[in-house]
Amino acid sequence: IERDQQAGVAADITQLRNDLRLHVHRHIDVLRTYQAAFAANPDSSQTALERIAQVLELDERLPGIHVVGNIVALPSPEPLYSVRYVYPEALAKRPSAPAVGDALRQEAVRRARDTGGLAATPPVPSTLDPQGSPVIMVYLPLYTGGTVPATLEERQRLYAGAAFLSLKPDRLLESLFDHTLTPADAVRLQFEGYGDATPASAPPQVLYARSPAAQTVAPARTAKQYLSVAGTAWS
Repeated sequence: IERDQQAGVAADITQLRNDLRLHVHRHIDVLRTYQAAFAANPDSSQTALERIAQVLELDERLPGIHVVGNIVALPSPEPLYSVRYVYPEALAKRPSAPAVGDALRQEAVRRARDTGGLAATPPVPSTLDPQGSPVIMVYLPLYTGGTVPATLEERQRLYAGAAFLSLKPDRLLESLFDHTLTPADAVRLQFEGYGDATPASAPPQVLYARSPAAQTVAPARTAKQYLSVAGTAWS
């Protein structure tokens, strides 16, 4: 019986991990819509980009997304960028401004540029609300010509900027766990570090923790699963 119970817990955790992977990627794959818009028209207007967010119904369907925008590489010997927000609407009304990036954001931008794929940061302070809860930044590169160049040299030469979004871990996870967990369930999601192919390092940090509701019995069995998110590892 005990073995069957443990197997049941492991199966439940595996299902939860699979649900979480799908949920996270539904959020971050929004960036591919903006990448496609850039490929179709590099000069897309601010209004057109804002309209994408309205059509996607981000508020209702993807509540874990905090902001969406893009950075544009500026002609300079140094890596300089301007940033433009397209969601939420209040931020979209701001004019473009120089991007302020810490080392963790800069590393993710370079990783996205060089690999041609999605790149996430560890939890970082929000530039819009530094005293609030940390966010996960995710970047998807944009290249002159629209498609991802085949070689590293071409990717660096044709790099035009990146579409980005930030995720609020609490909102991201509560929008899933409120529908999939029982009051007696406990879960903790932790940023574990970068994937094996990333030379950078970052310490583990708790992204989200949920304890059993009061007057419920704490779970007697536990299990741990890992999840890969845009070059980072979560557990």
